[in-house]
Amino acid sequence: MSLRGTSVLQFTYPIGSNNDPSDKKGLTHFLEHCVLKAKMNTSNLIGVCQKYGATVNAYTSHEELRIEIKVLSNYAHSLISEYSIFLENCEHLKIDDLFIENEKLIIINEMETKDELNVHDVLGNEILGYESTVSTITKDDLKNYLKIFQLLRPKIRISEIKSENKALINKIIQTYTKDKFISLNSVIINSFSLIIYQMYCSLIHRVPDILSIGYKNYIKYDEEILSFTKKVSISEVDDFIKCNHEWFKKKYKNIYDLDTLLKQLISNIEEYIDLVITEEHIEEIEIVKLSKINNINYCITSPHNNYHFAAISICPNDLIRKNILNVTKALGSYFKSLKDDVNVNVNYEIGLISFYLSGNEDSILFLLKKLINIDSKLINYFGNSSKRSHHILEQIHLDILHNGSTELELQEIKETLEINGIGYLSIVTSIDKVNILEQILRENKKNTIPKIKENNLITHIKKYSSENEYIQIWEGPTYFSEDKYISHILWSILDGTTGELYKKMSLENSYFYSFKFFPRELYDAGYMILYVFTRNKKYKDVVGALFSDLLKDIYLKLTDEELIIIKKKLILAQKNSNKGDKIYINLSSFILFEDNLGSFFNYEQKINSLTLNELKNFIKKLIENNSMILT
Repeated sequence: MSLRGTSVLQFTYPIGSNNDPSDKKGLTHFLEHCVLKAKMNTSNLIGVCQKYGATVNAYTSHEELRIEIKVLSNYAHSLISEYSIFLENCEHLKIDDLFIENEKLIIINEMETKDELNVHDVLGNEILGYESTVSTITKDDLKNYLKIFQLLRPKIRISEIKSENKALINKIIQTYTKDKFISLNSVIINSFSLIIYQMYCSLIHRVPDILSIGYKNYIKYDEEILSFTKKVSISEVDDFIKCNHEWFKKKYKNIYDLDTLLKQLISNIEEYIDLVITEEHIEEIEIVKLSKINNINYCITSPHNNYHFAAISICPNDLIRKNILNVTKALGSYFKSLKDDVNVNVNYEIGLISFYLSGNEDSILFLLKKLINIDSKLINYFGNSSKRSHHILEQIHLDILHNGSTELELQEIKETLEINGIGYLSIVTSIDKVNILEQILRENKKNTIPKIKENNLITHIKKYSSENEYIQIWEGPTYFSEDKYISHILWSILDGTTGELYKKMSLENSYFYSFKFFPRELYDAGYMILYVFTRNKKYKDVVGALFSDLLKDIYLKLTDEELIIIKKKLILAQKNSNKGDKIYINLSSFILFEDNLGSFFNYEQKINSLTLNELKNFIKKLIENNSMILT
């Protein structure tokens, strides 16, 4: 199987909260909101990315502002071109009073939530700023800061690019980064270099007060600077100090070897790596053998990244399922104690217990034999069963996973391990030792094929009360259901900064701090959940109506052309999630039941075959069907 790639585009700009003026703390973070959300003509950067089914996020730290875009590799060069044009013209972004006031409310909501969770920065300026400083930020502040932002040369990392597009992307990037500043922090060698930099900015760019206004970490980087030593004399530096920064003159009265310092600075600049492009890596699953021994489906594949592994999926028996969280933790602890030359990862996300073992192949086979012949020693690794606090979404998921039960029944678990084992399992491995593997599988006497019973999830969900959280749940498709593809499309429409939920809850309203809609699928049950956290409980009552109106708008207005873009976004998300060890774990779960194997390899085909009418019928049922609202 070939997984043709997704590209990750990272643009990291040398500007962060440490650059905020003392009376405008939070200005860089506010700038991030503007770059991402403010519109130019009819679209913002989110909309530019949405055209290609891409996802975009932005992050502000003390030192940097990063924009990260994930896109299908086929569209990477086109999106980079549009991105560069958009950023080159960002002075035309529509930043009016209404936009500014709306974003201030959103940022203040973020601050209040951080206060409530006691999450603060201890190593520098508060990245969000403070309510007293953010409230004073004006349109002129943001417009002027955008002009500075436009001058910045980002560090650029572009991964998984098709080789035939590499030259084109290089050309686009060179055009975009020409005549821009890079971070002085990356090239500064001493304070003399800072003088040179200040002189250069002042004399060449006519910005005499660049230091005094606090934007002190940019340096012009183009071919001119490589011949810098020929243009600058020691008298020019001296004149610059006298005219602009007297305190420099007091501190550094003599500069003896300007040429040497300039050469050092130039050498640092030439070594500075600010553009990294990696060509597309096509990951393939080569199936060597697919067979069954003693009711165990197993698959042998080529090694992953030149190391051996085994991915195992276990469909637990009823008693294990009721204790799946504790059993999974115990399995992880037990197997990690047996071999120190094998990495052990285990989870229970879809109601199956999933193992991923990587390392020495003989040790992997030893652990595989232990797993197939698991006995009651496992209960010695059960931890304290005291209640641990979970986020409400995780607690709901655990209620469903445990079929309503969270009590440990150690004696019963001990008996079921001795008699029935842990459950029905399947294996995907790179260890091509068929005779040894099949001998291990033949030893199993407990691997009986389970009868999958429908899990009535609504009866398992406990009521939770929170004055600030709105939760609405619909029953949905299972992990192996054909219907899941259409629920994934709805999720793709709503999810992320390019999604309709973000537009409704953040761009059009500022009362909601956290919001998400997603399908979650178990092998025997499925649900779709809407979660909204609001700082003011009075807005909680309007969430249901807002979401219903949003679904109706999608039903009435969605076009075939928009659906194509949404499918691209979904295929991108699926490819991003199906990388590394995850792809082998997923494959092992699909071969548990043989008729699911085709679905694993045909996800993109299944998504592309769905029609607009099928989606609209699904949305209509969602609007009309009863759901569970937890209040």
